[in-house]
Amino acid sequence: MRLSPALIALFIGCLTAGLSLILQEISLNYLPAALPEVFFLLFQGFVATILARMFRLAIWWQWILFIFPLAIWLALMLDLTPSLFFGGFLLFALMYWSVFLTQVPYYPSSNSACDVVAGLIDHDKRLEIIEIGSGLGGFSIRLAKLHPKSSYLGIEIAPLPFLISLIRSKYQRSAVRFRLGNYEKVDLAHFNLVFAYLSPAAMPKLYEQCKAQMKAGSILVSHEFIVPGVKPSATLKSDRDSKITYTYEMV
Repeated sequence: MRLSPALIALFIGCLTAGLSLILQEISLNYLPAALPEVFFLLFQGFVATILARMFRLAIWWQWILFIFPLAIWLALMLDLTPSLFFGGFLLFALMYWSVFLTQVPYYPSSNSACDVVAGLIDHDKRLEIIEIGSGLGGFSIRLAKLHPKSSYLGIEIAPLPFLISLIRSKYQRSAVRFRLGNYEKVDLAHFNLVFAYLSPAAMPKLYEQCKAQMKAGSILVSHEFIVPGVKPSATLKSDRDSKITYTYEMV
């Protein structure tokens, strides 16, 4: 079974850090003049990038592995207080939580995406709608205003976005319910429409979940990202931007 890209990147980072330290030790003992420290950092980043390409990691992982050693070195040079790093770690942990496992970064849904989905909903019908990865809650809250007859649930795995969406819904007196949790553990059987703005890595598994649980005629709506190997029922585009929304009707 293929390892998570985050675990592969961690392995590459540790391996190249070790190689860099070995090279630095060799240079100190056998070269007449010590090489500058930045040389070893660049060496580590370069080798890590090559390994990331060999393991077919996404382009952003390659950039992260290249820049990370230099970023650590720069942070040490600036002699920043440790509490600043802890605060940053805590903030990012609350914001992005298990991105390293889900491979779904935070993508805020635009008003144009909401307008496209709103066009799929009949004003006279009451639908059960769930937003997968509801983030800060803006999409579901706006959609609920456009179609108040339907019922809405937003599910988010990261604590900080969930808390913000909960506060927003209370402040705006929205009927949208927000839940903290993993959408993979939600039974989608009673939902008529599932909206997702996730990532290419998450779409195949989400589609299989929808196909196994949702009733015939129900719709999976994916903003920007297709389900590989599955022809969408419809391809929709907003007048506001060039982003495409794909719909997949369950049969």
